[in-house]
Amino acid sequence: MKFSQLLAPLINLFRKPDPPKNWTIVEWIYDGGIEQEVHVIPNNDHIIHEIPSDHCPCGVHWERENGINLYTHHSLDGREKHE
Repeated sequence: MKFSQLLAPLINLFRKPDPPKNWTIVEWIYDGGIEQEVHVIPNNDHIIHEIPSDHCPCGVHWERENGINLYTHHSLDGREKHE
């Protein structure tokens, strides 16, 4: 048995698992319930995404749908390409 094969189980004990690459949906209702915003934000990304989105460096995509402002934040790790 090779030395690297003996060490492999030990290395796996100390390796930290990658954090989950999922998404969070944040809903904001303001102005007495008249305005509504929904933000789709990637979790465990390379940056912290900002709300309000005016200053978010991810190049957030905005669209208005059925009276709701929908903001889709882009991940910097490129997970959208694999989903």
